[in-house]
Parts: sequence; C-alpha cells; structure tokens
Amino acid sequence: ANTAGASRDSILETDENFLRHVEKDVVIPKMVKAAAKIACLDVVKEFEDCCRGRFISVVWACREQNTALQECIKAHFNEADFERETKIFLAKRKANLERIHVEESKNAAQH
Repeated sequence: ANTAGASRDSILETDENFLRHVEKDVVIPKMVKAAAKIACLDVVKEFEDCCRGRFISVVWACREQNTALQECIKAHFNEADFERETKIFLAKRKANLERIHVEESKNAAQH
C-alpha cells in the first residue's frame, strides 16, 4: 500500500487546506527540493566544482559527486519535509488571502 499518498491526503482533508493538483504535485515538491538543496549546499558545491569546464566527461568524471548529491537530496526529500513545506505553503496562502480580504473590505467601506 502507498502510505505516502495517504499521509499527504490526510493533510488536505479540509477545504481550507485544499491543494490544487499543481500545488501538490509541482509547487510543493519544488519547494522541498529547493530546501533540500540548501541543506546539501556543500555537496552541491562539490558537484558544481567537478562539472566546471567539463562537457560530456562530466558523466563519468563527476559520478561520485552526482551520487552524493542525489543521496543528500533524497535524504531531505521525504514525507516529513513534504508535510512541513505543505503547512508553510498553506499558512502563507491563508495569510495572503486574509490580507486581500482585509484590503477588499477597506476598499468597499471607502466607496
């Protein structure tokens, strides 16, 4: 059974926490991957240094650095990270919607 999907879906049960398909499958994973790259900054730098000045040879010359980078990102690209980024995303969206609502209310009151 796919418990990862079930866990993700449990976060999204209420209307307030509803995520569009693109948010759940593209936006939030992209945020998690960006956070993972920050957590793996040293490994990213090693890979970039190895790649510098190379073209086709990067495939075999930087294999070890690429493997280390993929392992580091994979370690930080997990269900707990997805849930954390989902909560952050939802909180930011909610705050933005509340700000818009307040602004619209002020504008309506002025007219």
